[in-house]
Amino acid sequence: LDRETSGIVLMAKDKLRARHTQMAFQNQQVSKEYLAVLEGELFEPVHLNNHLAKDLESEVYIKQAVRKSHSSKRAETYFEPLLIRNGFSLVKVIPKTGRKHQIRIHATHLGHSIVGDKIYGPNDQFYLTFIEHGYTAEMAKSLGFHRQALHAHRVHFDAPEFKRSFTAPLLPDMVDLIAEKMSCSAEELAELIA
Repeated sequence: LDRETSGIVLMAKDKLRARHTQMAFQNQQVSKEYLAVLEGELFEPVHLNNHLAKDLESEVYIKQAVRKSHSSKRAETYFEPLLIRNGFSLVKVIPKTGRKHQIRIHATHLGHSIVGDKIYGPNDQFYLTFIEHGYTAEMAKSLGFHRQALHAHRVHFDAPEFKRSFTAPLLPDMVDLIAEKMSCSAEELAELIA
């Protein structure tokens, strides 16, 4: 996970379990589901399947963009709106590939960056400032959240040696964000993400 993404992080207890989980990922026997709060209103499900490569227009070295090049890699992501309200969208995100920053890049490509995203949000200079000086009042005003509103919600392994699902509840900061920005009660939210 990126350092500001909350949710599931798995650690194997021994070499055999580590090998089984690694092979499950290699054999594409793992499905992942994220929850994200996006800027703007995404009304229809969207499936993106394109290439990602270094963003040549950004000063941020690690930033990537949707573009094809000799070094680009294919990325596939599915976005499903769960709640649209007050200029924001709560979405379920299913990445079919596992590229660096894939969900964040695709959300921005759709014109709906993830709330709080310092690299792919409204101004990638926020990331450079954040690295040098930390979180600023200008960022708080512009980004609307202290971190990217992205959460690794579910992981399901469907490998012969390892069949198991893991779920991580949303952290209180994201629950509060959704309540504040989208006027969504905890009960309504629980039903939406069940």
